[in-house]
Amino acid sequence: MGTYLSTPVLDKHTERGCDESSDPSAPVRWAVVDMQGWRKSMEDAHVARTDVPPPSCAGPSGGDAGGAAAAAKVFAVFDGHGGAEVARFCQARLVPVLTAQAGWGEAADGDGGEGECGSPQSGDGGDEAGDAAVASRVGRALISSFHALDRLIDDPSSRPEIEMWRVQRPAPYKGPGVEEEDAPDGGADGGAEAELTPVPDGEDAQGRRHTVMDPSEIAESAAAAAQLVIDDDDDDDV
Repeated sequence: MGTYLSTPVLDKHTERGCDESSDPSAPVRWAVVDMQGWRKSMEDAHVARTDVPPPSCAGPSGGDAGGAAAAAKVFAVFDGHGGAEVARFCQARLVPVLTAQAGWGEAADGDGGEGECGSPQSGDGGDEAGDAAVASRVGRALISSFHALDRLIDDPSSRPEIEMWRVQRPAPYKGPGVEEEDAPDGGADGGAEAELTPVPDGEDAQGRRHTVMDPSEIAESAAAAAQLVIDDDDDDDV
């Protein structure tokens, strides 16, 4: 966490996918691009899954009353904030934790049960009411899964796994239609051999900058910002 690169690594890793399992006429297309930048290693992680078991009360897909519910799609981005291990821990744990929540699986006691979304809706607005009930339970499951992840991270028994993710990456998702591509920056130095630049001890983490500005540049930036404020005030007076 205490070092930055003297020049950013601009190589890009692209992951893209197309899932037609729910409705071939309306496929789900997605893409993720990441770049290491100024950090000494890639610290961020993501989840892009289109094969997640659906909530227990989700209805069939494609309007087929007798069909099976479509798989859920889960997308998430985790910012490392100075270390990759917690981001990777969340990447590996999010889907299992989410699908284990009461709001995702079977209804918990007092959580609406069959009366909320387990029974077919009839009459006008039935489909809309059922969709709203599913969305409400999914929302609650997401909230509870975020809190559950926080508790797991703080649990001392999770320390060995978190330490493992410091040096390992979760296996990439190999779902239907998923492709990966690495695009090098192509610059003179390529970024791969960039020199590590230590951050001075005692410097507040919030005050760190990726580049060091000359005092004259700081003064010019402050003057430009002040001019923007003056210009904005003038427009308000008109």
